[in-house]
Amino acid sequence: MKIDRVLQGAVVGFISVSLAVAVAAQGWPTHPLFQGQQSRTRNLEARLKKSGSVLIDSILNENLDGIAALWSESGVAVGIDGPVLSTSEIKAEFQTKSKSFCLFFNTDCLRTQAGFEKKYCYKDLLSKAETRNVSYRMNRDGKSLIGEMRVDLKGGPIEMSRAANPLEFDFLYENGHWKLVSLPAI
Repeated sequence: MKIDRVLQGAVVGFISVSLAVAVAAQGWPTHPLFQGQQSRTRNLEARLKKSGSVLIDSILNENLDGIAALWSESGVAVGIDGPVLSTSEIKAEFQTKSKSFCLFFNTDCLRTQAGFEKKYCYKDLLSKAETRNVSYRMNRDGKSLIGEMRVDLKGGPIEMSRAANPLEFDFLYENGHWKLVSLPAI
């Protein structure tokens, strides 16, 4: 008899605890960390799109300060094996309307540079295309968060010049902001 009471007490205790856990669990979010991560990801994507939009608008409107503000502290690579330009270098080239200024804004100037005789500047590629489709993607590379803005162009100079299509601009998330780290080769 004593054993039956002990077993009954254990069973009743186990059922009570199980019911209490089940009731309490109903109020808990099912995946709290995942939900928070989704929100953070959406926020980072929205900020990447904003930076990409600022870049395109700055190119189309020749906003030199807008482009310089997006420049990474570590510099920006031009093409795959091209030079890495610092913020001070880009500002100097923009002021003197040489090299990078030509790449961004002036096809005639760009064509005076060796290897660019038949190329078009970013502004002409973007503004003279019949359609422009922009997409974004984020990737983690070790501890770094990389954002890619891909601009697919149809019609206009992109097809005449056989330039790289799509144009891919890469960003790095640094110090709470998306900063430009790589420009497409044209």
